[in-house]
Amino acid sequence: MNRFEGVLIGTDSFHKGEAVLLHHLEEVFVEMEEEPEVVLEQSEKESVGIFYDCDLGMYGIEPFENRAVFLESGQPLGKHRRYYLGRDTAIYLKQREFAIVLG
Repeated sequence: MNRFEGVLIGTDSFHKGEAVLLHHLEEVFVEMEEEPEVVLEQSEKESVGIFYDCDLGMYGIEPFENRAVFLESGQPLGKHRRYYLGRDTAIYLKQREFAIVLG
């Protein structure tokens, strides 16, 4: 059975034209150095974990530090809380220029 799996899509100002595919419940992490970088292994440097749940049709987002992830509206997501967001939601990582779309 074919079903949609998740994808993180880069925006005009951050990784334009790039996409990271997410398999069901496979978590990727974003490390925040000068620019955010998506990595597959958890480390001490990551600021957020992101996964896609095919059964729910939602993305799970869990920031590991304060003011690391924001909704497009500017609302910050709280540290060590898991949020479920729908497809086509834009979030940004620390700064508006580091925006990604949950495809």
